[in-house]
Amino acid sequence: GPLACDWEAAAKIKTRTASAINLGVRIIYSSTFTLKLCFSESAYQHAFRPSFGFKNNISRIYTPDHRLNHGNIIRKIRIMKIEDVMLFERIAALNSISAGGAACGLSATVSSDRLKRLEADLGCTLLNRTTRSLSLTDQGRRFLQHARDLLDQYEVARHSVGRMSDVPAGLLRVTAPSLFGMKFLPEVLSSFLTDYPETRLNINLSDEILNYTAEGIDVAIRIGKLKDSTLVVRKLGDSQRVLCASPSYIRCNGMPSHPSDLEQHNCIIFVGEHSWRLRNDQEDVRINVSGRFDTNSAEMATKAALDGLGIALRSLWDIAADLEGGRLVRVLPDYEVPSEMSIYAIYPPGRFVSPAAKAFVNMVDRHLSALEFKTPLAGSGYGK
Repeated sequence: GPLACDWEAAAKIKTRTASAINLGVRIIYSSTFTLKLCFSESAYQHAFRPSFGFKNNISRIYTPDHRLNHGNIIRKIRIMKIEDVMLFERIAALNSISAGGAACGLSATVSSDRLKRLEADLGCTLLNRTTRSLSLTDQGRRFLQHARDLLDQYEVARHSVGRMSDVPAGLLRVTAPSLFGMKFLPEVLSSFLTDYPETRLNINLSDEILNYTAEGIDVAIRIGKLKDSTLVVRKLGDSQRVLCASPSYIRCNGMPSHPSDLEQHNCIIFVGEHSWRLRNDQEDVRINVSGRFDTNSAEMATKAALDGLGIALRSLWDIAADLEGGRLVRVLPDYEVPSEMSIYAIYPPGRFVSPAAKAFVNMVDRHLSALEFKTPLAGSGYGK
């Protein structure tokens, strides 16, 4: 009959007598993750001989009729739950029980109870906890390394079968630069959640370099020149920049017809960029520009252009809505500004790329590709 025992007893069976295994011992897992050692009747009789000493290792025995039955003995044991491992990984990454619990949709009290349950299941303390600090124990650090591997493999297994193999679902953690997230992502997020109702999004807007693995990030959107890295990267396109100004500024100062005309205009200088390069099929020129307003804030540079303070060189994703709404107009639309930076989607190394992550990146890519077609080349009515 089926018998479930603890690891110590299982090890004793294996080390004390190989003949017991030869007589019919096998290990199975049930759908509820309860470990069972399944004995044939002869194996059970052998294991319970006085010389084997196995019977004394069983502290509690349960049978369907609550009686000791040599033919049908079950002892249930505690096996760690994957949800508790996920919670521990989040607590360790965020260095907070309440924050880790919130990331898993749990209260601080429930999170604390589940952490204690995991530690009881493992038989060790994973975290040193005081009222003011939280830190991993040596055992906690070792377990965390394996826990992350376990969770990655769990995701691979979970998404490799059935309807989950290609349907975006579950929680997706995304990080992006602050301004990009505020200006460009809202429309993407709305479309994504509408198209994929089984997904949830956690968005972290930050201009800092994050440890994607420690933070549990699934997708990171970054803009710049990417250095060599072990990260898995997909280039979404160049960060296209355009010249723009408010209709009121153009009415008062006229619309430039050639890059050289910029020398006669107030130009909004961003992070000391006093030389602008423009090109078309006929020429590739670099113009020195100047103006009365200089800033290291991208948000302030855009606001200055909206307020009519001059001509600005801005990222298309930053001002797309303002161009479409007529609050800004393109200047010298027949010229392009060669891009020195690109937009990338980054996946942490060694992590399973879920269907939700792939779908999100594809949607960001589509929205970026559509920017040029949604924004007018030059504003209409700016001279009225």
